[in-house]
Amino acid sequence: RIDLMTFKEYMAEVCTVWLPIGWADTVQRKMLASMQGQRAFSEWAIDVQSQNTLFRGTTSHLADINILYHLESHMNVDLAADYHAENIVEEDLWKWIEKVWILDEKRLCYLARQKEAVDTALHNERACTTNDKKGNSNNKSTAKGGNTQLKDGTSKTFTRLPTLTDTKRQLLRNNDGCFKCQEPFTCHTSSNCPKGFPDGATYKTLTASAVLGKKTKKKEVVAVVDVDEEVETVVVVMPSAVLGNGTDLGEECVAPLQTPHLRWDCLVDGPAVSSPLTVSALIDHGSSLVLIGEDLVNKLGLCRRQLRKPVPVSLTLSKDKESFLLSQYVKLSCTSLDQVYTSRTVRAIITPNLCTPLLLGGPFLQHNRIVIDHELCTCVVKDTNYDLLQPKNATQPSPPRISPSVNGTDVIAVIQSRIDGLLYQEQLRALDDKYKKVFEDRFPADIPHNDTMPSNVLFQVSLKDTNKIVQLRLYDCPKKYQAAWK
Repeated sequence: RIDLMTFKEYMAEVCTVWLPIGWADTVQRKMLASMQGQRAFSEWAIDVQSQNTLFRGTTSHLADINILYHLESHMNVDLAADYHAENIVEEDLWKWIEKVWILDEKRLCYLARQKEAVDTALHNERACTTNDKKGNSNNKSTAKGGNTQLKDGTSKTFTRLPTLTDTKRQLLRNNDGCFKCQEPFTCHTSSNCPKGFPDGATYKTLTASAVLGKKTKKKEVVAVVDVDEEVETVVVVMPSAVLGNGTDLGEECVAPLQTPHLRWDCLVDGPAVSSPLTVSALIDHGSSLVLIGEDLVNKLGLCRRQLRKPVPVSLTLSKDKESFLLSQYVKLSCTSLDQVYTSRTVRAIITPNLCTPLLLGGPFLQHNRIVIDHELCTCVVKDTNYDLLQPKNATQPSPPRISPSVNGTDVIAVIQSRIDGLLYQEQLRALDDKYKKVFEDRFPADIPHNDTMPSNVLFQVSLKDTNKIVQLRLYDCPKKYQAAWK
């Protein structure tokens, strides 16, 4: 049926089926109510003519003289003043639009110069205000670093401390400290600090060990590991205990004095090695971290990454309660010796002088859904029921099957790729035939000749200004999003 229609009949059919009732009145009201405003005159004139083109062949179509009257009566106020001053007399619509467009370009250039002058004045005013603030800040800084008058009338030289580093600022923030007096565990902030700035001559540098010492005065603590502000700190307290007469003999002592460590011999790969290394990893579900020795990191050549917040740790059996900060980590995954199981990627914190090459703590066990049975000495992965410590197939992996190659090309892979491509093309052809039959009336054998098409359709392509400077972002991007944007 569509093939037998003329283009005029086809367009009438499209308007009847797809356009809503009363669309002509809606578009006409929108066109006659349109005003130039602050838009360019040429853009507005083309918009009005494009809407009028939709009414071709109907009673709502306006003649060129009516379009001219509409543009003349609804143009910008400033442009209308220049238009009447020029006294333009032209009956041809296109020539009239071109003359008015020249006047509008002059108006837009004048507005652009005015805007540039205002922006320059505002920029100069901001620069003067910033310089005044800097001058006042320097005066205050000079006053703070001068002499301090004591109660007995003598003066004392005040030594100003240097600016807080990011590490010290984070240490104070994590321990409820004050940035002004630089003391931890205070009940105030910088705005209401009663102590004021400390004197650099008598101030003791704030360290993680000093903060830890103040924290542990209230309770006898063996080990403290702060992982996150939202996670509670784990504290281990060692009370005194008596087991009979001090020996492990007797019927009451039924528990073993010591159990063997849970060690998993696994394969770990890295950029610096040609084949994976066999590592004896210590599985410790009591550890809240996954730790890796610095020697193993260097041997594997793993990429070191910085923690957003350093992790303070302290030795368990140290009398001096020596503590230090761990600030780097790597990403790794472990594979069983039979290559049946490969763990998910976890973050391991680099720890110098670690007693074992790799310590797999709680994050590794939780992320890989591993259940430990101390009685049977098993570490079972819940998803696959694979036991890390007692694998069923603890044999060496069979050598990989080598497919034949011709001139360095894998023949089997090429054949398989070609078969997949042919199957995909066959599926596309089947879908093409199916949907052509479903929508057979929408796929005519031929389209109308271009001689029957309208030749006065108006459109406008707005090109981007090549000289426009793109404004860059002024905020920092978190590191965790930078990799996704590359």
